Parts: sequence; structure tokens; C-alpha cells
Amino acid sequence: MIKVAVIGAGNMGRHHARNYSEILGANLVALSDVDLEKKSIAEEYGCKFYESYIEMLDKEDIDAVSVVVPSKYHYKVALEIIKRGKHLLIEKPITETVEEARSLINAAKEKNVKIMVGHIERFNPVIRKLKEVLDSGEIGEIISVVARRVGGYPKNIQESNVITDLAVHDIDLFNYLLGKTPVSVNCHKARTNKDGRIDSAEILIDYGGTGCVSQVNWITPTKIRTLSLTGTLGHLEIDYIKQEIMLHRSENLSSSFKTFNEYVSKFGDSINRKIEVDRKEEPLRVEIESFLKSISDDEVPQVSGADGLKALEIAVEALGEEESPKIRKGPNRVGVEFNDFCIISGNPKIGKDTWIGYFTFIDGSGGLEIGEHCSIASGVHIYTHDSVRWSSQNLEKDYENYTHVDRSEVKIGNNVFIGANTVVLRGVTIGDRAIIGACSLVNKDIPSGCVAVGNPIKIIEGGKQG
Repeated sequence: MIKVAVIGAGNMGRHHARNYSEILGANLVALSDVDLEKKSIAEEYGCKFYESYIEMLDKEDIDAVSVVVPSKYHYKVALEIIKRGKHLLIEKPITETVEEARSLINAAKEKNVKIMVGHIERFNPVIRKLKEVLDSGEIGEIISVVARRVGGYPKNIQESNVITDLAVHDIDLFNYLLGKTPVSVNCHKARTNKDGRIDSAEILIDYGGTGCVSQVNWITPTKIRTLSLTGTLGHLEIDYIKQEIMLHRSENLSSSFKTFNEYVSKFGDSINRKIEVDRKEEPLRVEIESFLKSISDDEVPQVSGADGLKALEIAVEALGEEESPKIRKGPNRVGVEFNDFCIISGNPKIGKDTWIGYFTFIDGSGGLEIGEHCSIASGVHIYTHDSVRWSSQNLEKDYENYTHVDRSEVKIGNNVFIGANTVVLRGVTIGDRAIIGACSLVNKDIPSGCVAVGNPIKIIEGGKQG
């Protein structure tokens, strides 16, 4: 019996928990999520619930973990699992950056831990049948592959882009089906929504004799998931959702024709045949069963960390240098992750395994301490001086009533989360495990373990509320 846990209980994570609870040979021990309302999912599937995944990993006897959190947290969470010698199934993409993926793979090798990446389409029964057809030579040499993965805007994805969220599926399948390495990658991408993210792209990948196209977007009003393959002897059309394959072969492909008119009239005649898929199954169930089998049989996972890295490298190349997320390590700050457009002044003390998002401004000139395992989301401003007084009229009004004007230093404890676009004023202390909601103005101390949000900040859970 393999003892398992799930970190992240969102739309996908709850299905990981459901499948583990139903699979013979798996024992779902625990579920972790920062949203306390997700405790109901743990109760539904008869396992323990933890708000802190670190606490869960330290307290529970676990063999393997599913990581189903936003991709920007993949590296941080996965590294904690690997450090404790647990196997992991991590949702795609493996990490946000190529550097993170390589680091994760190396750490797993050192700990003899298995990494499987959740490229779920590999486990769609229609893809397994397609692989059989291609290997049999039914359509000859593959000339082109066209994938369409389009639909409406995702409600549960806030900071990703359509290439690393959707196209990475197709890229992994191209790699898998063709067994080749791309010669070149070109991409046309667009931003049609006001949030500025890339929400539409057409990627052309040359695999040296085979051209592959991935069309992805979040703007088509209907969900389409199809794959078309053209070979020298025929054509295949795949519908992922219906799990159907259609084969089209020219009846007169090898015939000789006396005239051009005869060629035109007869070449179009084709044999159309629906290829039966052996058994329609839930791809996630098949994926999880494969992961568990790799552990019990001590095999290389069907989608290894190296496979996930290859798909990510191509996706990042499609994004282009100017779009690709990067990590910047500050001097003498081991394990601290600084993303692009992060400005840090002075010499703040920042604990290990702390993540600092995009477009953040951190003023350490007046004294700043940030603990370990913290997440400072994108757009956060932390001040240790008075310049915030002139940044906006709204802030100036609240600043006049601020109680810590005689202090400049800011102290942030361990395991603190500060939501996007929050402003932290000078003199504030935020205790361990506190959660600060997005777009807040922190103008007073927040005790340990509290949840607080608002402009100005109000404690809504834990401590003295208000």
C-alpha cells in the first residue's frame, strides 16, 4: 500500500484526491491547502487536512505526493518534498523556469526520488491508440501535425500564459509521438484581453522533416481539443474529448493515371475508417495509476522530469526571451527567488526559500527582516521610510493616522503570505504564518497566524479582529 498526499485542492487537486481514494493499492493519508474551506474535501475522502503543507510533510508518514498548486509555487513545494525523500507527481509545467526544472531534477537524483510530470494527454486512451497506429506505419512517414487547443478564459488561472498553460500539452505530445528534437521554434503570440497576458498563440515547430503547429487560445467561445496528422499514406484526425480517431486513406494513392483529369477525379476518393479506442477511461486515473506503478515496480515514470524539462524548454523558446520568467539570486541570499522587475534597495535580511514576485519594490534602507518560506506576491511594496507619503493621496490620509511613525524597520516572520499589490508601511511587524490579502494597506502590526485584508488593513480571522 503506497501512502499518498495531495498539496493543493483546487479544481484539479480535488480530482487527484478522489482518484487516490478510489485506487486499490493507494492510501490517501492527507490533503493540504491554504484555503480552510477545502477541509470539506479531505472529510469527503476520509483523510487528514492541513493548512500548512510543511507541517503535513513533517508529521505524516507519506511515500508520495501530488503537487497541484499554481505553477509559480511548483519549485518551492516540490523541493520540500524531495528534501524529505518523497516521490512526487507534479502538474505541468514542471516549473516556471528551465533553471528551476534542472535544479529539481538534480535534487531528485541526489535523493533517489522519482519525479513524474502531469502531462495528462499522454494518458488519454486515444493517444495510446494513436501511438500504436503510428508505430504500425498505417499513414506512412509523418509530414505534419496540427493541434488545436482553444476555448474560453480560465477562471482559476491568474498569472499564467496560454503557452505554458495549454501549448505545453501539445509540445510534449509532439516530442512523444515523433521521438525527435526540434530544429527550430517560431511563434506568433497576441494579447487580446486587458490583463496583458498572452492569451493567443500559434507555434510552428520544425522537427526536421515534420512540421508541427500548436494553435492555442483563451478567446474561442467553444472548447476544442483536436489533433490532425498527415502522412505519406494517409491522414488521422483525433478528438481528445470524444476519444475518437478517424483514418482517411487515398484509395488510389499508388495507382497510375493516364491523364491529369483522371488523376483529379480519382485521387480524391478515400477510404474513411473510424479506429476503435480499446477502452475509454479517465486520463487522470490512468496517469495516477502509472505514477503509483513506477514507485511499486521501481521504474522510470512514463513522463519523467527530463520529459517535462524538454517540453518546458520548447515552450520558453516559443515565449521568447523578453517574455520568459527568470530567477535572480541576490548576493548572500541562498535560496531566495527574485523574479524580473523586482527592485530591492538597502540591505534587507531575507530568509531562505522565500519567493519574491514580479514588479515588487522592497525598501530595506530603514531596516527590514523577512523570514523563511515566505511568499511576497507580484506588485507588493514594502517601505521603511517616509517616501510613501507622496505616492498617493489615499495612502497619505491613512499615513497621518499611522501609529508607528517613530519606527522605521519592518519585520516579517516565517511562512508569511502577502497578496499581490499590497503596500506595507514602515514600522510594521507581521507575525509568523500570517496571511495578508491582495490590495491591502498594512498600517498596523499583524499577529502570528492571523488573516487580514483591506485598505486600511483589518484582521478577519485570529487575534483581535477589526
